[in-house]
Amino acid sequence: MLEALARGRTRFSEIRDYVSAKLGKYVQPTEVSRVLNNLVKLSIIKRSGHGTYEIMDPVVKIRFSQ
Repeated sequence: MLEALARGRTRFSEIRDYVSAKLGKYVQPTEVSRVLNNLVKLSIIKRSGHGTYEIMDPVVKIRFSQ
């Protein structure tokens, strides 16, 4: 999911679709939500008021964008 975010997929559906394509199988929205919520709780990502997500640490963003 961090790779999806680092590569510009910031909306929930974009993240879900990216992860599903990467894994080669459909990922349930509840699973995506659980992981995103955990990443928010750990302050690795933040959720904006517009329903988009963003990686907080620029080093993490660079690492997962490659």
